[in-house]
Amino acid sequence: IVYGAARRVEQMDDLVSAGGHAIKMDITNAEEIKAGVSRVQEEQGRIDVLVNNAGYGDLHSFMQANWDVNHRQLNAMLSSVAELSYLFGHQMKGQKSGWIINVASLAAFTPNLPGVMYNGIKSFVVNMTEALDLEVKPYNVNCLALCPGMTETNFPKAMGAEELFAKIPSWRWMTPEQVALEGLNAVKMGKS
Repeated sequence: IVYGAARRVEQMDDLVSAGGHAIKMDITNAEEIKAGVSRVQEEQGRIDVLVNNAGYGDLHSFMQANWDVNHRQLNAMLSSVAELSYLFGHQMKGQKSGWIINVASLAAFTPNLPGVMYNGIKSFVVNMTEALDLEVKPYNVNCLALCPGMTETNFPKAMGAEELFAKIPSWRWMTPEQVALEGLNAVKMGKS
């Protein structure tokens, strides 16, 4: 049984058609996160896999961006990842099984302009996930920081950087399916 959470559930028709459940959730809203977690726990009584995949980039440098833009990035890609990992991680620890996959990025390993917030947040996701893996591994819970490179999504368009990303050779791009399969295989093998 698969649950997916998003602000725009109408974009999750494929999930629902395949028998999954769509939850309307703004991950920058702590109350909506708690309500979504409660729904899954009440309806299923357990969770086996958590994938934190929310993220977006911004072309402004840290000092150019309005603080509200920086704060929203912190909430969407850092606070929500930590909170969902914490809430579902407790349940997985209690049931003595589970996988947590937090999607980071190769950008986590490089300082970059623009993109200070994105790269810094993804570095946090990598380090937090690796530390969490050490903490919960004795309870048969595996955590993986998935660090894909260029992935064929709407990320460049949403970021307003289609021209910039168009310069990257096609052989460097992966499909979302390739990224998901590699992540799933890695967490199955106990990699962090």
